Amino acid sequence: MPILGIGVTSNEYRRPPSKTKDSFWIEARPPFSETQGDPRLVGKWLVYVALRRLDESWEKIRKSTIDSRLGFLSKSSTAKKNFAPNAVSNRMIIVYTHDYYDTDDVFRVGWELNDLGFGIDNPMYYETDDAMYAHRNVVKGDSNLSMYRCLKGRFWSRDEKNNWSEIW
Repeated sequence: MPILGIGVTSNEYRRPPSKTKDSFWIEARPPFSETQGDPRLVGKWLVYVALRRLDESWEKIRKSTIDSRLGFLSKSSTAKKNFAPNAVSNRMIIVYTHDYYDTDDVFRVGWELNDLGFGIDNPMYYETDDAMYAHRNVVKGDSNLSMYRCLKGRFWSRDEKNNWSEIW
């Protein structure tokens, strides 16, 4: 079952995101993956890619997800009309982890994404699903939603004043 019921869940779904206009998301899971634990602890890496690189980027992340090298679910935005502000030039790929308190797993997935070539030219951000459930988002003017940021193999977290502090 897709998270929030808005994606296509088949790992055999082969239409590239840029050619998909009947769903907002395409999802991939590792074999035998189950959503475990408390859904309130789910977090996600947000990877922003240029529309022209969406299909090749998704294929890398899809394959790594199916090979159990990333989180329990990954999903890519598609060509379906979206009214979000950045939707024209950029698309988002999301990689979920089970527990944002499990920093070893959170950063393992971040490093894996970095090794795949993401977070090099544009930063990746890690957010909890708590913000989504609280209906907080940047479009509404909320800020400081991300817990972590990754750029060029360097990771930052927010300090007590909500400023970024490099952690390694």
